Amino acid sequence: MNRNLTATALIIAASLIAGAASARVPTGPRPSRVAHPDVRALVSTDTRRGLWRAMVIVDRGVPGLIVEQFQRGRVAAAAHLPTVQRRIDGFDYAGRAYAFAGHARALEALSWGRRALTFDLVTDSNRLTCRVPVRGPRAYIARCDGTLSVIHDVPRPRPPRVNWAARASVIRACSDAFFGAGHQTTCLDAVRGFRFDPTTTIRACDEHLYGDANALACLDKARRAVSPPIEVLDACDDAMFGDGHTLACLDKALTARYEPTAVIRACDDAMFGDANALECIAVAARGAHDPVATIRACEEAMYGDAAALDCLRRGVSF
Repeated sequence: MNRNLTATALIIAASLIAGAASARVPTGPRPSRVAHPDVRALVSTDTRRGLWRAMVIVDRGVPGLIVEQFQRGRVAAAAHLPTVQRRIDGFDYAGRAYAFAGHARALEALSWGRRALTFDLVTDSNRLTCRVPVRGPRAYIARCDGTLSVIHDVPRPRPPRVNWAARASVIRACSDAFFGAGHQTTCLDAVRGFRFDPTTTIRACDEHLYGDANALACLDKARRAVSPPIEVLDACDDAMFGDGHTLACLDKALTARYEPTAVIRACDDAMFGDANALECIAVAARGAHDPVATIRACEEAMYGDAAALDCLRRGVSF
């Protein structure tokens, strides 16, 4: 439970500037799913208003900050859930807004000062001193001072795309999984632009779904994943009854910005019937972090699936 809440804190606070600054600060690449972030530093301070925590994370190679407040006397605080949570993915420098992606190599020296969080932004050639107020009109906006040698508002070059339809292993996988040249070539068309080797996904779709049409629909939905969604498909197949619901589960789960396997299983445990479980997955996928702890808390506290789903909506719509 504590591990879940800590991980939640890490990505939740990740909303602190995502909510306040993402509208004005470029956020860099936005993958269809967010990898589990590595926590590099965690600091806290206890004030009259409650406990504040801040974390430095590295998410898919890009550093970021997460800030949380646990206010005293609040129901959420009593349940060890943050009452304020934001993610900071960028900074202001010399009157302009920049993303950490492409500019920051690391965030170091994280500490709490009076009414503000401070840290050092390390580039390839410089170190900036940065401050994040937690009150006032510029709350949760990182502002950095120092000398920044080169800042280019140019996205990072993308790695060359692979045409998977040209790979012998993929051609064999499509041939083994599908019957007839038409379905086999449709398989190749579906996977040629995948961001990962689709061989294992082709086999998984063939094993979990009945009939070529459903297996091809599975591949079509798997295209939005950033890594083979084998565990997600396994979880959907275990949780749902019938191929239609399994495909709907895969479709909804792969919109999440985090690895959704645990959420699928939590929704299946918490809800009665596939329709409610699918709605639970869809709601949970809108959040910025894995809300398994929230799903369980709502299911335990509320009477009936409708009330539990309403509770979950409030928990992920911050």
